[in-house]
Amino acid sequence: MIRAAPRALAPARWCAIGLGCSIPVSVALDNLLLVVLVAAWLANGRLAEKAKSMASHPVGVAALGFAAVIALGMLWSPIPLPQLRNAMADVVRFILLAVLLTLFADPKTQQRARVAFLATSAGVLALSFVLWSGIAESIPGLKGRPDYPVVFKYHITHNVLMAAAALLFALEAMKARMVQARLALWALALLAALNILLLIPGRTGQLALFAVSIYLLLSRLRWRGLGIAALGLALVASTAWFLPRTALHERAARAWEEASAWKPGTAQAQDSSVGLRLEFYRNTVGMIAERPLLGAGTGAFRAAYERKVAESGMVVTDHPHNAFLLIGAELGVVGLLALFALLIVQWRSAAAITDPRDRLAARGLVVIFIAAGLVSSTFNDHAEGLFFAWASALLFAAARTTDSS
Repeated sequence: MIRAAPRALAPARWCAIGLGCSIPVSVALDNLLLVVLVAAWLANGRLAEKAKSMASHPVGVAALGFAAVIALGMLWSPIPLPQLRNAMADVVRFILLAVLLTLFADPKTQQRARVAFLATSAGVLALSFVLWSGIAESIPGLKGRPDYPVVFKYHITHNVLMAAAALLFALEAMKARMVQARLALWALALLAALNILLLIPGRTGQLALFAVSIYLLLSRLRWRGLGIAALGLALVASTAWFLPRTALHERAARAWEEASAWKPGTAQAQDSSVGLRLEFYRNTVGMIAERPLLGAGTGAFRAAYERKVAESGMVVTDHPHNAFLLIGAELGVVGLLALFALLIVQWRSAAAITDPRDRLAARGLVVIFIAAGLVSSTFNDHAEGLFFAWASALLFAAARTTDSS
């Protein structure tokens, strides 16, 4: 752990805290805070000590390893270096994870960042319900409307972040000593879940919420939790059936219709979300089979996919709507092993977190991103990818097993 003078890293630490507010709200503010954070972190000096601190944390090492694989993938990528800006951003985000671990090693910074994210999430939640209620048809600066009450982000990002907020609200409620605070936090957790299930369209967030809810129930109640999870899923399904105008019912019905209409090897209608995803998955698996070891190269998915579906009439896509297939197509087995290594190291490192609720939060984050990654490119999209790096550092900073001071 870096034992810098209290004020030495203050600007970088406040930027790390500020990201908890900006990630759910503004890409421009994210980028500004990142520039200031990195500049302040480097200007503080003591780089050898910081490198030693990052190397002392298994999650930091795994994140840097994955960043290195993404960077190396540029060597065999056919895409010119100037066009690899998004790939370079991926490299930076996983390096940032290791950098943030050194900042969140400070308990006060860690707690303030958690409060910043939850306070912002509560504000986003309130605005979403205001939009949904129809009190205002639209609010300047917000993306939503009553029938689509997102706030600052579109539905996939909104729901992934809200699933993480629901998890943290619930675990903070378990920690709260005052009855009023406990009730308020449980209410926020429930409202966040209802927001995902009933208000905002998008199966990604719903899948993430279901997965992390089942994980929490199993962790807390073991086999009883499995029964409660089954009962809860039945209740949700019944609610969706009897409330046909909810986002959950509409998306589930449409998903079933589109999946039933899918025919392998046949171009799908462009308005068939599930049909297109199944088409993307099938073609991407074929791409991985053609270049299994190293893949097509960093950032080369679209070009490789375009060649794969040439003259087939199928839609060309920038990503297959599956984070693991995307990594497999671009970086092959090597890239997948590096990503799986990071996730496994995170899961195992959580055992070193002494507070059981913080341990649940850390592993719950991994569950959310694995579930969401099955149906979207969560590690590569700006907000979700940055949140994964930020939240991983925040929640796993306490899992440091060695001290490099």
